Amino acid sequence: LIRAFTDFLAFMVLFNYIIPVSMYVTVEMQKFFGSYFILWDDDMFDEELGERPLVNTSDLNEELGQVEYVFTDKTGTLTENNMELRECCVDGHVYVPHAICNGQVLPGAAGMDMIDSSPGVDGK
Repeated sequence: LIRAFTDFLAFMVLFNYIIPVSMYVTVEMQKFFGSYFILWDDDMFDEELGERPLVNTSDLNEELGQVEYVFTDKTGTLTENNMELRECCVDGHVYVPHAICNGQVLPGAAGMDMIDSSPGVDGK
């Protein structure tokens, strides 16, 4: 086990010159300028508030594509350890999660779009 650890350290020391420092600098410069492209993007300008997006880190542009869910809550999540999804709005469409219960459409939910999160026949 000790031999494997020392071999790994020797490997790291010998091969750390394969990736040049200029490549690290180039990638960091791309991240830096990419964050300014987010700042300058007119599609991300909020006309209501009159503000542009605020980029606090240069890693934002590579982490942005990994976002799957954004949950917001004012109270209850941290204090009661309870988060309840009441409704979801995506691209102007309002979705209600509990509109169908036991195969029955609940009152007031007939005219609303609904999310079907159950897996289909092919598992998708």
